[in-house]
Amino acid sequence: MSEPDSVKEKGVYLPSIVSRFFKSPLKTIREERTLVTFLIVGASGAVINELVLFAFASSLGKILAQALGVEISIISNFVWNDTFTFKNARRNMTGRNRSKLFRLGKYNVLSLGTFALNLAIYTPLVAFVWKEGLGTYLSSIIAILVAFAFNYFGSSRWAWKPKQEIRREPSDNNKDNSREAATIK
Repeated sequence: MSEPDSVKEKGVYLPSIVSRFFKSPLKTIREERTLVTFLIVGASGAVINELVLFAFASSLGKILAQALGVEISIISNFVWNDTFTFKNARRNMTGRNRSKLFRLGKYNVLSLGTFALNLAIYTPLVAFVWKEGLGTYLSSIIAILVAFAFNYFGSSRWAWKPKQEIRREPSDNNKDNSREAATIK
């Protein structure tokens, strides 16, 4: 079953990507370079997150150490995503979206949601399910994976998405073309 054109135009459709990956992994990786790069950047952020958690869990407590790890990984991920993952999207940006500081602001707003989601998953897991040992790290990894999906779609569809331009086209309903219909490019 192929995806409708409206789905293709909106961006990545995850079930389709997973299905295509199992049929032809190399072809899917070539076609989905942005997602693959985002995954690599995210993996580096996960490593940073886990290292900070490991380094500070005993001195700051698990929850505060996790929060610090998430924030440090968010900043690292922004730098790498802005430099590599969404570099082509940056070329098409206009106005204030061209500002790195503005994109950082958008990404941080998005990341607040990701951060809250991460902690909302991590906290009950570490408090009620796995209180000791490797459960701390498994809880963190589960939280990271769920938050990843939220962050990718927010990043690709909002934080690095160029503002849509409105262009005017002649209306088919008026033969003298004096009325125009607005369409989003």
